[in-house]
Amino acid sequence: MDRAAKLEAIRALLGAAPDQALASLGIALSGVGGDLAPVAEIVEREQTVRRLSAVVFGPLLPMFGSRPDGLQTPTFSRATLKQLWRELMDDRLDTLAAVATAIEDWDPSHPPPPILDEVCLEAAALCDARPELAELAIYLRLSPFARTALARLGDWLGRANEERAAVLRLIFRDAAEVCDDAAPRLMEILLAHLPDAQLILRPISLITDRSGDRYLASSELASFGERLLERVERHVESLKGFNTAGGEAAAYAAARDVSVAGAILDEIEHSVDLARDGPWGKRVAAGRKAMAAMIEARLRECQKAVEQALPMQAVRLTGRMTRPSPKVSQPPDPRFVEPARALMVLLGETRGAAATGGFGALRTQVSEGLSDWLEVYADELVHVLNAGEAPDPDIAREYLEIAADFLAKAENDKAAQIVRRRAAVAGTGFTPPDPSQEVA
Repeated sequence: MDRAAKLEAIRALLGAAPDQALASLGIALSGVGGDLAPVAEIVEREQTVRRLSAVVFGPLLPMFGSRPDGLQTPTFSRATLKQLWRELMDDRLDTLAAVATAIEDWDPSHPPPPILDEVCLEAAALCDARPELAELAIYLRLSPFARTALARLGDWLGRANEERAAVLRLIFRDAAEVCDDAAPRLMEILLAHLPDAQLILRPISLITDRSGDRYLASSELASFGERLLERVERHVESLKGFNTAGGEAAAYAAARDVSVAGAILDEIEHSVDLARDGPWGKRVAAGRKAMAAMIEARLRECQKAVEQALPMQAVRLTGRMTRPSPKVSQPPDPRFVEPARALMVLLGETRGAAATGGFGALRTQVSEGLSDWLEVYADELVHVLNAGEAPDPDIAREYLEIAADFLAKAENDKAAQIVRRRAAVAGTGFTPPDPSQEVA
């Protein structure tokens, strides 16, 4: 294989390489000479081409791949995007140079250079010749409107006034010239740029004057609310499978279910005028009720689980008098510690969703009750260590560390720090200063 053929093969391989791999290779080849210089040039050119493509097709770029959150949205093949770009730019170095020049000093807060939309419309014309790309052609023709809308998206996600709402409606009205159902497609483009999918309800609320769920559920924008509600229901269903045997990982996953579902329900209630018996109002109420019931059931298990993980025993004083004291004759039992830790993680991680989730009062009660119990437990165990009554001081300190960990998860970080400090010197004869008496 001659040199030209080898370079062409390298060019083809680099054209198919992931962006991250190409970037790493570019760094590795920076400043090289000799036989590797042509390869470095190919890498640099490929990076430039991709950067220009990303700007031109910027409004649609997130649609060339699925959403990280799993929400079902229109997607297109990234290979198709690359092929379109190569067909557009084949032997058109002047166009490439024009795009590069146009964006070199472009401030995204200003109107985009016309050439960006011109290239998108050229790409749409290429797609017209291929029936399988008919949908992509429509989205490419909507790109000029989407590019304008995306520049103002932050205005509509915040406190949008009537003037900003009017701008949004005007963009959607103009986009209707592309096709009859331009509104849902243009909204799909905006959704693709939102990491939190439920925020799409804010521009929807603006263009529909915060319509009720009965209207939206029967409109061309119905799928946005439907998909969000389906996602809530999936998270609620996932909560049913939460098992403390899964440990902390399962608890964090359950807390995420609560957080995501709660955020979506909050946004629906904020952006849509829900009727109690409306198609979405009923599902929102049912989702909140089911989620609250499941979390409350788990929170009620916390106290018993913690007491099993940190067992107590009755110690005789005089006569028939006894007092409860930590039972530390055997090492902590993972069969009890891990489920308790999972529940404590769930307790701590659901704090943000508790107020609007309908389980705030119970969660506060459980958290405060456990904090008090754990502080008493730690005090008693420190007493056991200092009195030399622990069969094995190292085992006793393991229990103290578990108590400190649980205290932290019960949102009593200060108490947890004190327990750890006292545990470090318990049984040594040294008494640490009382933090409440320390001079700042």
